[in-house]
Amino acid sequence: MDDLLRGLSSTPSTPTHTFVRWYPSNPGRVKLNFDGSSNQYLLAGGFILRDWTGKVIKLGITNYGHVSSLVAEAHALKDGLHMAIQAGYSRICVEGDNLLVIQAFKGLQQVSWQIKNIVQDVLTGFQQGG
Repeated sequence: MDDLLRGLSSTPSTPTHTFVRWYPSNPGRVKLNFDGSSNQYLLAGGFILRDWTGKVIKLGITNYGHVSSLVAEAHALKDGLHMAIQAGYSRICVEGDNLLVIQAFKGLQQVSWQIKNIVQDVLTGFQQGG
């Protein structure tokens, strides 16, 4: 689990006119990217899991309904981690653009009440072996 949490990183927000490039993980690892998205009424989140060559392994998107963007981001990370572990991967590099979610999962930030149960579910799942 410590290996996974060390792999969590955030990508700083960038203006829309800046080119952003995806970088693969180190050989032998998979990379999980996650994000949340909203329209006027609903929030969704998604993830994509790729190997070190960039090949897509798994992906998913879920409509989380009427929740905050923080909750959608945390759920997307949880869903992606669950899918990666279920597929048999344990060397996972995780990347997202929500610093609060990243820091909460790494234990570097007081966990917001909005995502406390989501973070706890993930951490408990790792302690119990997935």
